[in-house]
Amino acid sequence: MKEKFNKKKYKDYNLNNTNTIEFTDKEYQYIKNEISTLENYFWNSNLFDNSEKIELEEVESYLKKRNEPYRLEFENISINDTSATVEMKNKNYIVYSFSKPIFFRKNKFCLFGYSVNSEKNFKPYKRIAFWRKKRGKWIEWLDLYNNID
Repeated sequence: MKEKFNKKKYKDYNLNNTNTIEFTDKEYQYIKNEISTLENYFWNSNLFDNSEKIELEEVESYLKKRNEPYRLEFENISINDTSATVEMKNKNYIVYSFSKPIFFRKNKFCLFGYSVNSEKNFKPYKRIAFWRKKRGKWIEWLDLYNNID
């Protein structure tokens, strides 16, 4: 995130609208400082029900091990059996990683990053975006980075 947050003004060129955010010197420095604290931030292992905490370097082997039974089961499904295919797809283990949100402007905006790893993807999907609170709900508002080709 540190490499991607490197300027004071961001624009998102969307077909429907153009979102822009510009930071004051104080806001920019605050966010830079908060990003630097993320390197030493670790979530509690019991943050979510039915979840496990996995070290980054163990993600690939974890997914391979956990998805092995489903891979064998998947080989026996006929290609036309859509309901079974969907059911199998929903059984696959996925690893989600996410940053601690950095809130600013009286908690109406935040900077948040996340990634999604599945065994099928060799490269995890990564996204960093500014989120905005609108009518009490957080919406992804302006993309800072995503690695979709």
